[in-house]
Amino acid sequence: MTVTLIKDYMEYRCGIYYWLKTLYVSEPSIEILKEIHETCQETIVFDEWPENEQQFMNYFSQLSQTELQTLEKEIRSEYARLFIGPKRVPIPPYESTYRENKKSIFGQNTKRVQDLYEHAGLKLDEKMNMPHDFIGFELEFMYYLTYQMIRAIDENDEALVNKLLNYQVHFLDEHLTKWIEALTDDIMVETQLKYFEVLAKFTKEFIMNDYIQLKELTV
Repeated sequence: MTVTLIKDYMEYRCGIYYWLKTLYVSEPSIEILKEIHETCQETIVFDEWPENEQQFMNYFSQLSQTELQTLEKEIRSEYARLFIGPKRVPIPPYESTYRENKKSIFGQNTKRVQDLYEHAGLKLDEKMNMPHDFIGFELEFMYYLTYQMIRAIDENDEALVNKLLNYQVHFLDEHLTKWIEALTDDIMVETQLKYFEVLAKFTKEFIMNDYIQLKELTV
C-alpha cells in the first residue's frame, strides 16, 4: 500500500474513531447527532462497503429533524440506564468488568491502559471521573493514535509512523478486541432502541476489521 493510500485509510479511521469515542464517552448532544446526520446524507454509500457501515450510514441519513430531536432525548435516557444507573447497571462499560470480574472496577487492565495512555502522551479530561478502561476512553485513545500517525505521515517521520502503527495493533490486540465483542453483544441484547443496536453492531465489526487491516500493514 502506498503512503497516499495509507494516509487516506488513516484519515478514514480517524473520522470513524472520532465518531465512536464521541458517541460512547457521554450522551451525544443534538449538535453531534445533526453533524453525523448531515455527513451520512452527504456520503455516497457503495454496495461493496461493509454491511454494518451501510446500515450505520443509512440509519442516520434517513432520520428527519424531528426524529433527531426525539432521538436525542431517548439516547440520554437509555445511555444512563445502560451504563450509569443509578441502580443496577446492565452493562458496565469497563474492560476490567469484562475481563477480570463483573463486579470489578479499577482492575489490572485499568492500570495497564492508564500506563499506555500516559506513555503515548494522551491526557484525559479529569472532569469525566471515569476509570481509564472506560470504553469511551479506549476509543479516544485509538482516535488519538490515529491522528498522531497522520501527522507523522505528513512530516515524513517513518520511524514514528511505524511506532504508532505498532502501538495501535498492540492496543487492539491486548485490549479492545479482547472485550468489544462481548460488550457490544450485551448492548444489542439489552437495548430496544435501534440507535444503540446499530451503533453496537457497527462498533464491533469496525474494530474487529480494523484490527485485521492494521495487522496486515505491519507485515
